[in-house]
Amino acid sequence: MSGRDLDSIGSGSPSSGGLTLRTWTWIVIGLSALAFVSVSLTGIAALILAYLKRPEARGTIEETHLTYMIRTFWVSLGVSLVAGVLLIVGVGIVLFMGLAAWQLYRIIRAIVLLSDNRPIPDPTSWF
Repeated sequence: MSGRDLDSIGSGSPSSGGLTLRTWTWIVIGLSALAFVSVSLTGIAALILAYLKRPEARGTIEETHLTYMIRTFWVSLGVSLVAGVLLIVGVGIVLFMGLAAWQLYRIIRAIVLLSDNRPIPDPTSWF
């Protein structure tokens, strides 16, 4: 799907609840950012919303962002589990610091690209 296709498909059209897909995508990114700074359950809320809204966003810029945030959650959870186990040998703290930098990068990247009305080029990539 080309960038032109993504731009032309109803990014600003109302979704369920009267909010646009763009607004729902901002909510998902905001909840993910809040989970990052507060280590709260808002990350799970963001994940659920992203899964619920992604079918409506099929073929849009927002779909790439929702997929990106879903992947960020699952990779973060997996790395956190491994890092937690590796805390026993002292390596876990390094993994947690690297994970925090990676998460921050992905959240900022999503904010910048969505602000510019651009899709995530490869939402399933590591960066």
